[in-house]
Amino acid sequence: MAPFGLTAQNFWTEVAPFAEAEPYYYVRDISIVNEEVIWVHGFTDTFPFTPKWSRSLDGGVTWESGVINLGNLNLGIASLHATSADRAYVNAFPNGEGDIGGVWVTVDAGATWSQQLGQNWTTNESLFPNFVHFWNQTDGIVVCDPSIDNAFQIYTTVDAGVTWTLAPAANIPAPLSGEYGYTRCFDDANGNFWFGTNKGRIYYTNASNLSNGLVWQAFQTPITDFGSANQSAEFTFKNQNEGLLVTSDFNFYRTIDSGATWSQEFPAGIYRNFTITHVTGTSNSYFSTGEDTDESGRGSSYSTNGGYNWIDLDEVDEDPVFPELTRFASGTVGFCIGTYLSDMGGTKHFFRMTDPMNRLLKTNTFEAKGQFTAVPNPTKDVVKLSGANIASVQICDLSGKAIMTQNYSGMKEVTIDMAFFQNGLYLAKITGENGTADTVKLLKK
Repeated sequence: MAPFGLTAQNFWTEVAPFAEAEPYYYVRDISIVNEEVIWVHGFTDTFPFTPKWSRSLDGGVTWESGVINLGNLNLGIASLHATSADRAYVNAFPNGEGDIGGVWVTVDAGATWSQQLGQNWTTNESLFPNFVHFWNQTDGIVVCDPSIDNAFQIYTTVDAGVTWTLAPAANIPAPLSGEYGYTRCFDDANGNFWFGTNKGRIYYTNASNLSNGLVWQAFQTPITDFGSANQSAEFTFKNQNEGLLVTSDFNFYRTIDSGATWSQEFPAGIYRNFTITHVTGTSNSYFSTGEDTDESGRGSSYSTNGGYNWIDLDEVDEDPVFPELTRFASGTVGFCIGTYLSDMGGTKHFFRMTDPMNRLLKTNTFEAKGQFTAVPNPTKDVVKLSGANIASVQICDLSGKAIMTQNYSGMKEVTIDMAFFQNGLYLAKITGENGTADTVKLLKK
């Protein structure tokens, strides 16, 4: 194996899981077994469209790769999930008439692939497996769209995929008319599992005792679709109860009951509208990607206090990255697929997290004094800034020109009247009594 280190970043460092001598391969999915073992699968837009795998055994520094041979190039690979240095699974879906998807596994580090699920399916069933996921070395799940029995076809295994059991339809809430799931639209938190649908619902189960079977619940979220052209959203959970959801139109929601109910919030700082991810191994760190609040560009942000305050990562790197997919093994080990902001619309690259400041492990400056929020944001007139020991607030336009300055004597909540401001984006620079400072964007509509 040879190292493939390319351009160094402050937060991300570009690496190449596939040899440069080959046609350019785009990384499509990331599976982190632990901080040392990482698998990816990729594809090329050059014929033949042969899918490949690549793995690293040293935390993403060096890589080796090979072909994912399923015996039928008409099958598309939706996702990859690895459980060890030698074992990985892919779920494939049919691209052509008469093709049948399923799940394949390699137990010899990618040298060969054998089918585990789907051999008995027929073209009449038209099963579409959205993803394959394992909680440990033996217990796994595959969720297919409804096609028979008016139910999602959910398969589970407790023996590493040697046998798969179809969940009884009685254990799964019936789908709404035309309801289906999405590829990779799911989350797992310590054996608690959720997946989202095109009707804006999430299905939830606790898989801590998989051998006794799964019983599912279906909850309606505040949105109507997790992946349409008009609206999309992504959710993430850090434990059985606590989760966050962000929509493509910048609405932000929190749940404390596994997703049964959601409350809208207005976080401080620059949060994004495409993806949101709880950083594995941390108590309160999250990572978000997407457009700026004013839709002037794209990038990423992070929070270290449970999503109440967000910090714009674009202002950190010399050549910042727009991640489209992120995966974290811990607050110091992570990977992403994305493009450089300086080359938006150009070639996608693969990056390893190399943040020298360990930002995802830090405590937000306002967290120690109290969470800081701006409500409502956007606003038509009045906005309330809440924090701890606020000494001053300065409102500036995007050029940096100060429009209003107010001084306070350690207030926990202050009110700013923006009724006479022109519609647009403003910067609120808040300073605490102890000298700490933070900046949040305010949108006047």
